Amino acid sequence: TSMKISVLRRLFKLYGEDAADLVFYLKEEDADAVRADEAARHTLRRKYWRHALPVIQEVHEGGAFSNVNPTKDNWIAGFFGVYGASLVCVANYDEARVELQFYNSDSVRNKELFDKVFLHKAEIENALGAKLEWDRGDEKKSSKIFVSLKNISVSSESDWPNMARFHAEWTRKFHDVIVPYLKNA
Repeated sequence: TSMKISVLRRLFKLYGEDAADLVFYLKEEDADAVRADEAARHTLRRKYWRHALPVIQEVHEGGAFSNVNPTKDNWIAGFFGVYGASLVCVANYDEARVELQFYNSDSVRNKELFDKVFLHKAEIENALGAKLEWDRGDEKKSSKIFVSLKNISVSSESDWPNMARFHAEWTRKFHDVIVPYLKNA
């Protein structure tokens, strides 16, 4: 259904129509099924974050993730003292990600922070021993730097230990290696 809606939105845009005119009426039983599916996803995510947060918080020793609680969302954010920047853990059905996000209301500020870090891309990737994804987001307000663990799913409890370890290790690495480039930012 979401793919169909995405296609319809593109068609509306192509023909210069307002996507807000794209209105659907669900049959009651369809709406109930959608609500049940959403509730199941939210329960699953809360359960994962209850599992993962202690692992993440332990490696940060009361730092970036100390005031974070389990959520129904597929992401959680930890903060480290630079306004408009955070470390983000993402738990999806096909991957886990750790991101350093720049999300100020001012797009220019986000690009400045990203560019400040990007100047040190080679030394950062060398220190981490990995290639990162660098998304300046020129067409968007926010920017991010991230690393992914593919072929792992929040829907599989047997993947949770690996996902939690990945989230813990990589948020710590990002904090220790990348965040110092943002000091005095």
